[in-house]
Amino acid sequence: MFDFGKTAAIEVDDYMKYFSDEFACQVFMLCLKISSRGCRKCGGRKFEGRKPDRLGYRNSLRCSSCKYKESPKVHSLFEGSKVPLTGWFACIRCLFNNPEAQPSEVAWVAKVDRETSRRMIRKVKSVMPTGFCKRKKLH
Repeated sequence: MFDFGKTAAIEVDDYMKYFSDEFACQVFMLCLKISSRGCRKCGGRKFEGRKPDRLGYRNSLRCSSCKYKESPKVHSLFEGSKVPLTGWFACIRCLFNNPEAQPSEVAWVAKVDRETSRRMIRKVKSVMPTGFCKRKKLH
């Protein structure tokens, strides 16, 4: 099983293995959010339905203390988007490999139309730290 606490380096084989479907991407996002800051409302660290096979209604987790529901896309780069997380993750991986990727290339990888890929590229690049794409490339 992938250790969500150690997300710094993910090899290509690991990427394809762990982010191949929407459910895996949702679990990753929830675990990343919880491990980084806990509950948004009360700061608690205990959640109901923490195991990936027991995610609650609409794939959200509920804080054990205040009952706040945490969902994968809310308060993130992906909030309000109809594009599935698999498409977003594919876009990020494509831009990681080639920061100057064309919208048509990203559209093909993310399985969206070209205009949607343009918006995705702008949104991802707006939050990428300087030099992020100059790291070791994934093939």
